[in-house]
Amino acid sequence: MTPDSPTPNAGERMTTEFLLLPDGVILVQNLTPVMAEILLQLNPNEEAIRRRVAAGQAPD
Repeated sequence: MTPDSPTPNAGERMTTEFLLLPDGVILVQNLTPVMAEILLQLNPNEEAIRRRVAAGQAPD
């Protein structure tokens, strides 16, 4: 995967790490398009996650 491409290279594993804080805040590192879609369902008003989902759906 390159910084400009949200899709992995062949054979590359993508890992997302997240931390759920007691106040409901979700901190995410290495947000993959698949995980972004899941997190967007939890918080549909989160603009940063919405942008990541849109980037993952952009044509190559």
